[in-house]
Amino acid sequence: MFATMNDFYPSKTFKNLVRLFFLAFFSVLALPNYAFQLNCSEVELSDFTTTPATCPGNGTITVPELQSGYFTLKGPGIDGELQQDGNVFESLIAGNFTLSLFCEGHPVEEFIITVANRYSNLDFTIGTQMYCENQGRITVTPSGGFNLGGDGVEYKYAIWPNSVGPVSRPDNEVT
Repeated sequence: MFATMNDFYPSKTFKNLVRLFFLAFFSVLALPNYAFQLNCSEVELSDFTTTPATCPGNGTITVPELQSGYFTLKGPGIDGELQQDGNVFESLIAGNFTLSLFCEGHPVEEFIITVANRYSNLDFTIGTQMYCENQGRITVTPSGGFNLGGDGVEYKYAIWPNSVGPVSRPDNEVT
């Protein structure tokens, strides 16, 4: 017995099942995804994450995505209140911030969030010794200038002679 062309085509039922599967699959993708979004009443302090400031002004606070409602942020370095569409507040200095959650039908809820300080300003102590005419030594002792907790790169510094006057600077004495 020989096969006919109809034997190689999928049945009408199979084609309808495939169409139904793709319709259902793409319909789910087109719907808003609330699986990872919280209701206002579900928000807790543990839902917030922070990135420490390793330099002045590079800390962040990440807030949960909400089905409805919004957050405002007040704190150091912010003039007034900050509200944004995304869920990450960026360019924050170290310090304590107040996040306010506004949702229709719910009282305003406030959370205190701390952006940790993981930097230290570079400071110097300068000492001079004058041996005799045209001979002397300037000693610079740095302090700070590193990221606390081992995050990031330590600061580098150099001392360069002023272009006025005869200055001798051996490279092995400059850090």
